[in-house]
Amino acid sequence: MANGAHSELIPIPPGARGAALAELAVWVRALAQPEASREAAVEALARLAQWVTERDEVLALGLPGFEARACDRALPRVRRLHVLLELAEGSRELRELFAHALERVMADADGLSLFAEGGLPNDRGILDETSDRLARRFLPRPRGEHDLAVLLTRFFDDAGDADWLADLPRELFERALRVFAVGAHAREHLLEAHAEALYLLAARVETLGISEAMRARQSAKRLRGSCWSRLPRATERVLAAPRAERSVAEWRADIEACRAATREVLEHLESTGVSVDLVYSIDVIERALERMLLLHALLVDRSPERLQAALAEFVRVRHADTSLVSLARENMRLLARKVVERAGQTGEHYITTTRRDYAAMWGSAVVGGLVTVGTAALKTVVALRHFPLALEGFLSGLNYALSFVLIGHVGGTLATKQPSMTGAALADVIDRSSGDERAEALVTHIARIVRSQLAAAFGNVLAVGVGAYAFDRLWLGARGTHYLDRAGVDYVLHSFDPLKSGTVFYAALTGVILWLSSLLGGAIENWAVYRQVPRGIAEHRLGHTLGRARLAACAAFVERHLASWSTSIVLGFMLGFTPVLGKFTGLPLDVRHVTLSMGQLCLALSELGPSVFGDARAAWALSGIALTFVLNLAVSFGLALRVALRARGASASDRSSIVAALRRRLLRRPHEFLVPAREAQGSAAHRSH
Repeated sequence: MANGAHSELIPIPPGARGAALAELAVWVRALAQPEASREAAVEALARLAQWVTERDEVLALGLPGFEARACDRALPRVRRLHVLLELAEGSRELRELFAHALERVMADADGLSLFAEGGLPNDRGILDETSDRLARRFLPRPRGEHDLAVLLTRFFDDAGDADWLADLPRELFERALRVFAVGAHAREHLLEAHAEALYLLAARVETLGISEAMRARQSAKRLRGSCWSRLPRATERVLAAPRAERSVAEWRADIEACRAATREVLEHLESTGVSVDLVYSIDVIERALERMLLLHALLVDRSPERLQAALAEFVRVRHADTSLVSLARENMRLLARKVVERAGQTGEHYITTTRRDYAAMWGSAVVGGLVTVGTAALKTVVALRHFPLALEGFLSGLNYALSFVLIGHVGGTLATKQPSMTGAALADVIDRSSGDERAEALVTHIARIVRSQLAAAFGNVLAVGVGAYAFDRLWLGARGTHYLDRAGVDYVLHSFDPLKSGTVFYAALTGVILWLSSLLGGAIENWAVYRQVPRGIAEHRLGHTLGRARLAACAAFVERHLASWSTSIVLGFMLGFTPVLGKFTGLPLDVRHVTLSMGQLCLALSELGPSVFGDARAAWALSGIALTFVLNLAVSFGLALRVALRARGASASDRSSIVAALRRRLLRRPHEFLVPAREAQGSAAHRSH
């Protein structure tokens, strides 16, 4: 076309208002330049797409002959698209220009990476992927204008454009398809990329499905004839005849068989252990199978509805591939899934269902509180002796760790170790139910958890308080002085004042530490189970010398106590070294554990004697203990529940229904949050597992 033939491609009269229309004319005329390169066409099309999706200006029309009323009725976010479509529908030359430019750009665009890899987890690892995304953001790089994934982010350069596309009125999207239709050659090229992507995804699923970690957890051990090996061949048959009912049915059956195999692997995680690689593989398989179904649907159904949903989805996943926030969120989701897959059954031990269980929880909490008296006494000595920092952290951590291990071995309970595990137990309920039934089941579990937590916490606090007072009385009788001198009393009272110390922040930080310790302790246990350490101990060659029975007993002991020991030791040393880290770095880091804090406070109050009732510092310290109680439990349980719900993919509507059901239960049966109902007594069969 001659340059002059396009001088009036945008028939905008001189009296038309708005700089936006003038900007539109600039980029349309750029497409009309006969000497324009492919790169120039890409740039012009990208600027046109960005002009259409611009949302910060309401376009002023004033264009004679336009259906102005229709544009005025449209939403502000789609008025620009209305204008461009009105222009193109009234100009055959403009439609031909768009078709020619799109054909040039799309005919040799490589869509394989977008269709087969966009939005799917990669094999690079979080560190390599993070550095790569940072480099792409801040360093110069080639435009990659033959990569359809890159072109898509140039045309729709804002992450919100995916929602814009999804929300477009259907009639408007159909008009846009007619105006911006690509030629037959470009369509065939895109369909070929779809087919290649389907085959590549099938091959990736097969490779992951027959990996060693997956094979070891499946009942079917044969590789030939397995669903994994059948899938690529079934995919080839479907690609040869995408609409053949028999081939498609067999292909879908193989996809369902692969999904069943991944579910079988998940069911074995509790007994065989889980690794990050295994969780990653399962996640990739599930999402790759979903992508295969989407691509096949696009091969057989290219209706406007299907194309609009697919385009919005690919824009969304492409932006997710370049976002650091999305990368962090995705890896946190995988970590959450890894943690929760094994933690749910452990949490059931901390949930009381019957009144007998409830009474037993009080008893074990009293035992835990009494053991903590000694822990609190030693903690105060270590804090007041001003040892070198490393030694202080080690002695404090050792004190805590030994105490927590002892509590577990004598049948005691420490309330603040419960929340992380019970949060995972709630996530299991989400998997076993749906709809209103899910909300009611969750509320029932929440009520059980609340009363169990309250029983354990109050049992701990009452026992450690009485035990600390009795310990100080015995110390006074034996030594003639109180366990704490006046300087120690002043130190303790000041430490728990919520206004004059960092008690509130430290208590919340301790809640985070309680949650992290459960993750790390569970990771240690999982590491041992995944590598079959107990079995290795039982079958070790030393059995010839020590006896197989002894080694078997040792292996059983390790398997039985590894989870509680690892969590207790990790928690102990994290609590011990956090204050030391604060002193070393100058950061405001310290811990406030409700049971330990109550023990220290009661040692101080015992020294004050009757004068405690006139000492305002004691009242403020008690309020600090109350805040510590709330924050320890709320923060640790809240984090555990959030991670568990994220791992199970709970939606916003799920959370809303849970809140509504919880509100109803609180109003109708508030006593369930305090004491088990009588009808549950003795019916252990009613436990939810």
